[in-house]
Amino acid sequence: MQPTATPLPAVGEGDISNAEIAAVAKGILEGASEPVLLANLGSQLSKHYGRALREILANRKLKLVLQSELGSNVEFSGELSKVSVRLLSEEDKLNVGTYHPTIWAAFFKPVEPPKVGRAIKSSRRFDFRDVSDQSEVPTGWHYISAKLIPDGSLPKVDREAAAKIAIHEWCAREDIEKSSLLKSGKKASDSEIPLKSEPSHEAATRPVGISSLIALIEAIPEERRKSHSLSLDLIYQLIS
Repeated sequence: MQPTATPLPAVGEGDISNAEIAAVAKGILEGASEPVLLANLGSQLSKHYGRALREILANRKLKLVLQSELGSNVEFSGELSKVSVRLLSEEDKLNVGTYHPTIWAAFFKPVEPPKVGRAIKSSRRFDFRDVSDQSEVPTGWHYISAKLIPDGSLPKVDREAAAKIAIHEWCAREDIEKSSLLKSGKKASDSEIPLKSEPSHEAATRPVGISSLIALIEAIPEERRKSHSLSLDLIYQLIS
């Protein structure tokens, strides 16, 4: 009787599963304080298994393995041999589509010289304008240095990552709740940044009835406002 041969793993699978590789990689990334070059991650995997990386992957690509197993839990940046990967926290997962479009544009659109920064409106409706000097920032607005805005020449994925970091740093410095910058339908209203300070002069002097009407409208997600209507009687009661 001929001995039964051990079947070889299918091409592209190898004897170490995608899940196993991703689990080890995740452990390595959890211990890193900054993004890890994909090449360095490969070297650490090779050291962990005591085998060459090509044997571990068996015709697979490490980036694709991580993407398939870890999905939105990892973020890649850079190109070619300079690709880096980092593990995202829950807070990091606030992505491009989560922020209000005006806020995202304020941190993603480059500031053109000779302007040195950007002013962002923090009451009623988000807005921003570029300024030549910090003294040009209107009362009640907040300043964003051009140094915080990602370079327009960066690859899109790197600009997006840099913009998210810039928003995080700006909110920490200006004492603004980042959750208040989310677009309609998220945790907070998309029309105003709740600050950890005294209310603006505009809000403080606004008639209570008008504030109630505005609060009622802003409580309805923007995309659903067209399907709602208010009677004149109710409006009259709110503002009188």
